[in-house]
Amino acid sequence: MKNLSCLSKGECACITGIHGSECVRQRLQSMGLRTGREAEVIRGCRNGPMQIRVGSLDLIMRRSDAARVTITREQ
Repeated sequence: MKNLSCLSKGECACITGIHGSECVRQRLQSMGLRTGREAEVIRGCRNGPMQIRVGSLDLIMRRSDAARVTITREQ
C-alpha cells in the first residue's frame, strides 16, 4: 500500500483513504485531504516536512501525517 509520504517532488497521486484515529482523520480532512482528491508534492526533503498541493490549497505537513494518507499514483 502506497502512502503520500512516498512521493517525490513533482509527483501526483489520488487519495484513496486516511488511516488513524477519528481525531487525526478529521484534522487531515479539514485540511482538504479527502478521498478522490488529487495531491501533488511541491517540495520536501527526505526526513522533513512536505509541501503538498490539494486543489488550490498548499499544505505543509509532517511526513508522519502524510504516511497516514493512502494513495494510488496517477498514470
